[in-house]
Amino acid sequence: ANPNLCSLCSVPLFCWIIFKCFDHFHSTFDSHELRDITVTLTDIFLLMTEVHLNRTQKTNLLKKNTRSQVETYRTNKNILFSLSKIAHRGMQKSFFVFEQDEVLIDLSEQDLHLGFLRAIPDYGSCSDQSSYEFLHMTLQSFFTALFLVMEEKVGAKELLHFFA
Repeated sequence: ANPNLCSLCSVPLFCWIIFKCFDHFHSTFDSHELRDITVTLTDIFLLMTEVHLNRTQKTNLLKKNTRSQVETYRTNKNILFSLSKIAHRGMQKSFFVFEQDEVLIDLSEQDLHLGFLRAIPDYGSCSDQSSYEFLHMTLQSFFTALFLVMEEKVGAKELLHFFA
């Protein structure tokens, strides 16, 4: 019933990601029933974030991940903050494509492979550097909102800037 979720599912890659997120959710809780609450786009992005971050955890293939969602976020707080800072900086400047140098200020090369950003050809210059973009504009919006929640220096004035 969520129109944003439906539009994401019209793209095969995002449909697969969403399916894998729900599959992970069901396997984690040993239940094939969804909770009795409405699933929002934020829920999907939180779940997707958890799945991507848990891929970095070295676990036995036969054992389920025992780390809680909160523990996953807490362990990866610096990575999440770095991604959210890039997203926020882009939204402030209406940028959706980021130069490699700009991205590597906040993220390590290893963090680029988590799956939140994708490399795109750099049409604007002759350099060998890649440019990056978030997988989807809504994912950049999610990380921008996460920045506004995580950054202690953000006040009401900056929050209202995004709603004007």
